Amino acid sequence: MDQQCPSAAETTAHPRDWTTALERYREVGETLRGFTLDEHGRARPRVPSVAADRFRVFDTALSTPPPLARRAGRPAQPGVYTTTAGGRTVSVTVPRDLPRSPVPRGHDPNPRTDRGPVTFTWEELARTAELLDEREEAAGIPGTERGHWRERFARLRLRCRRGDWFADSRVLEIGGVLHLIGMVGAGKSTLMLLAAVCAAERGQRVTVVVGDVLSALRHMIWLRAVGIAAAPVVGASTQEQHINRLLQVHASTPCTGSALQDFEPVHDLLSTACALDGLREGAGEPWPFRDAPCRGHLLPLNAPEQKTKSFDCPLWASCQRHTNARALVDAAVWVATPASLVHSRVPRELNAEQLRYLELVWRRSDLVIVDEADLVQAQLDAMFSPSHTLVGHESEAWLELLADHTERELRTQGRAQFASRPVREWSALLDTARSTANRLYALLQ
Repeated sequence: MDQQCPSAAETTAHPRDWTTALERYREVGETLRGFTLDEHGRARPRVPSVAADRFRVFDTALSTPPPLARRAGRPAQPGVYTTTAGGRTVSVTVPRDLPRSPVPRGHDPNPRTDRGPVTFTWEELARTAELLDEREEAAGIPGTERGHWRERFARLRLRCRRGDWFADSRVLEIGGVLHLIGMVGAGKSTLMLLAAVCAAERGQRVTVVVGDVLSALRHMIWLRAVGIAAAPVVGASTQEQHINRLLQVHASTPCTGSALQDFEPVHDLLSTACALDGLREGAGEPWPFRDAPCRGHLLPLNAPEQKTKSFDCPLWASCQRHTNARALVDAAVWVATPASLVHSRVPRELNAEQLRYLELVWRRSDLVIVDEADLVQAQLDAMFSPSHTLVGHESEAWLELLADHTERELRTQGRAQFASRPVREWSALLDTARSTANRLYALLQ
């Protein structure tokens, strides 16, 4: 089939730019060009003598995800190692008779190719509501804490768009992106959990995205209580912060026999335990949370640091602190926050491929459900599109303020600060940033 190049209006800002581009293309030798151009600029594909299969290569490159970078873990072998804890160097001895756990199974990083629309009939969801009532009763959840799913589902009403109107429907089909809207208390969260459980019972993989970690843990504990294999996605770097917050919440909440307190020790979900702590020299008080040498902090004793690679904890596969990361491999439902998906990486003890959990969600999930989508969208906007003025006439333009401050400080000492290498590097980077901003402005004009 003949292919025509896009029009000038679709490709360039000015017809002159389009004409110039065509003239430059005609100057390229015919053996290299993949298209012939007539006097009107219309293009027809041809088989060039150089790189004749280029279009197949282009199509493959555009349709195939690029290979992932890899970095496998290096568990420490028996011996003596050093690490830093509490601001000082301590030694850790890994004994030869240390029990080793089996190597944990990792995630399948290959993108799914068998996915299609996910469909729920109203009858399926009704049966799921009955199933949840039965399982909550069997789990011994107190009556005041149960979901009363049959009653809640009976109040739900689904209306789907049909052209310019909304009509009652008994089938919920999710293909691509679907936005469910409803008034406060209309049952959106009820439908979200029913759909998640229904899909999990069918063997599908679901990711539920909520606004905060505490909500994620509550959903995850409830899902496990009703027999669903669920696990939370929690960032390792912020785990200590979440633990402190949970302790504050529990300290201020009376023990009322809620599911959060009775069905699973919530503190175990974000454990501070370190399996290697008892093997360090002078073990007494547990070392600070952030000093645990989980990954890349163990150096062989008496070995030059600059010539020796660091090693990982040999007990990662059985450490209580990393239970959640291991549970995610087989979990049918992931419960996550936007921050945990964007910022947290899959541990290299599980996968050598360097992946963030957001990438893995795209590769594995049959269904992604976002609760309170407007709030989650605001969080994603803050992560990916932070609003801050870099240059311009506004007084708060960050790059302008930075340049003014730097110039003012340099003038006060007659630029004597340039004797320092970091100052010279800073000045060069700032000049590059301003030059780049100016060039961008020129392009925008």
